[in-house]
Amino acid sequence: MKHYALFAACVASLAAAAPPAGLPFVESVHGIPLADEYRWMEDPAKATELSAWVLSESSSARAALRALPERGSFAAALREVSSDLTKVRDVQVAGSVTVYRRTAAGDKTAKLIVRENGEERVLIDPNTAQGSVVAIGNVSLSPDGKLVAVHQSKGGAEVGDITLYEVATGQVVGAPIPNIWGEFPLQWLGGDWVTYTQMAPAGSRADPITGMRSFLKHVSDTGPGQPIFGFESQGPAFAEKDFPAVRGAPWSEWVLATGGGARVDVNYWIARKADLTAGKPTWTVLATLDDKANDADVFGNAAFVLTTKTNPSGAIVRRSITATGLGEPAAVFEGGARLVLTGLIVAKDGIYAAAQTDGVTRLFFSPDGQRKFTEIKLPLEAGDILDPRVNPDGSGATLGLMGWVSNARTYALAKGRITDTGIGSQTWAGARGMQVDRMQARSVDGTMVPLVVLHRKGALPKGGMPTILEAYGSYGVSSTTPVYWRDFMAWLSRGGAMAFCGVRGGSERGRAWHEGGRSANKPNGHADFIACAQTLKAQGIATPKGVIGVGTSAGGALVPPAALKQPGVFAGIVPRVGMLNTSRLAAAPNGANQFDEFGDPATPEGFKALLAMDAYQALTTATDMPDTLITIGLNDKRVAPWMSAKFAARAQAKFGDKRKVWLRAETDGGHGIGTAEEARAAEYADIFAFAWDRAR
Repeated sequence: MKHYALFAACVASLAAAAPPAGLPFVESVHGIPLADEYRWMEDPAKATELSAWVLSESSSARAALRALPERGSFAAALREVSSDLTKVRDVQVAGSVTVYRRTAAGDKTAKLIVRENGEERVLIDPNTAQGSVVAIGNVSLSPDGKLVAVHQSKGGAEVGDITLYEVATGQVVGAPIPNIWGEFPLQWLGGDWVTYTQMAPAGSRADPITGMRSFLKHVSDTGPGQPIFGFESQGPAFAEKDFPAVRGAPWSEWVLATGGGARVDVNYWIARKADLTAGKPTWTVLATLDDKANDADVFGNAAFVLTTKTNPSGAIVRRSITATGLGEPAAVFEGGARLVLTGLIVAKDGIYAAAQTDGVTRLFFSPDGQRKFTEIKLPLEAGDILDPRVNPDGSGATLGLMGWVSNARTYALAKGRITDTGIGSQTWAGARGMQVDRMQARSVDGTMVPLVVLHRKGALPKGGMPTILEAYGSYGVSSTTPVYWRDFMAWLSRGGAMAFCGVRGGSERGRAWHEGGRSANKPNGHADFIACAQTLKAQGIATPKGVIGVGTSAGGALVPPAALKQPGVFAGIVPRVGMLNTSRLAAAPNGANQFDEFGDPATPEGFKALLAMDAYQALTTATDMPDTLITIGLNDKRVAPWMSAKFAARAQAKFGDKRKVWLRAETDGGHGIGTAEEARAAEYADIFAFAWDRAR
């Protein structure tokens, strides 16, 4: 015991090392004076110095976390409930061929599996790669099932190549297409024509996420495709910060072009496929940002658009396509107070409309979009539809569904019916012993905020349970829709509670709910999160110490500012790859893409909105903060790691004498997508050990 105590003391002293030196820096932005002594961390010329400090901090933090008494138990639980169970995603069908990504026990990342005539085989195994971890980002099966386009990237960076493979042999076809962001799969238009979205050449832009273009090529062509759409292309005028994509069903005579980004609304255009492949497309505007459209597709000679322009719960609008243009819009299906429309799946057999009631997914079908949409009974209380894929022949579609205590399974849609394909991820057997409670918290302005709590079945233990509270609150993404959080099952298995707060900024109650927490309204989300934390404590679910607040990515603009406003409500916080310095978005990669959601720093109003959610700047006036574990991936291309580093340094300088401020970095990871299984499990073991130690 004496040796353990000595080791723990050494670890504590390491974790409490002095923060890096701040360099005096003050600027005035729109008349607001701001101190930023860690601005130097943004300077690429200081990258080596920053990296050295981050890695030193991470080493100390990991040592301190390993010394926590429950860390080993959580690592073992994570193996049992998550890592050792099979995960399946992205199922696609073309005739007798089915492909999907599967991660099994011992895999670092998912393999690509082919199922044909009842037999399975591995087509691509990234786990055999040497050096940095390789992950499959997306997959796209050709209409005839003979070729598959596979995106792969290294080190969790998400930027990689798309390579074509023969499904029968695994042989590479042609040269890889480089510099592809993992969110953009290759699109098959039919007739062996494909489109792809490519990033600007490396080093050509200060923000590498801007200036993307879409290209068209024939799969037999050996060279690159021709630019057809996007920034500085031959298509319509296009914003540099927007993301272009061009897609079209193989059976359709139309293609649909999109201009999206980190926002709810999307620009849409249509053109005839024959004109596009002939090199002379005429693009017709289908919807602009003013139309508040977030999904669209073409069925026959009519376009269908999901919009919230006149109905905050969403409406599906039909527009006929004629030789002279588009007909007048006519609503064919409307959302309501208890029905929020969320998406479209358009196949040859008809139109499927996804919707949600209190975050629970519902599905409707019309054979032509003009006859009545009738509801399809789903096999479980499910959350967001996963990986929807229309079959290449248009006969129907596949999609994934999961619930709070049921992992993802793949279902087939055809003629308004849903059937189980028999393909799915394993669910931990102990999940059946978990209880799901739906509650509400009253925010400071009287708004009732949805709150979901998971814990072991039975009476609440006296004195409450260590409780993690998670929320996101951005881009209209719901935090309270049913999701099988496989890693959180380890937390529940040890007797903890998991809670999800549906703060304003999400989509829990439609467009108005999103707008109520977007940009200048983000403080509403802070108040909602605080209310959820207070409710959990008052109801005896959380312990008297309070909850552990967890905010991932954009959740960094929500959870840390809320905790700095009311530190006594929280036993600790965990910002994961968080957006912690929003007032500096203009200087960050992927920053301009965020302006529509959070605020444009070029305007006084936009900058004030960003400042009101900036956790780093909030530290200047904060009187206290909870113990904090910050996690980052050094290859993150979505949120600049220096945001977390600046927050950690300033927090240590101000509160390090009385609060733990630990910075944990993953050197071979990014934003979390494509991270190796063992690295992901180690991160959660550290998070759970920290949370248990602070909240029990």
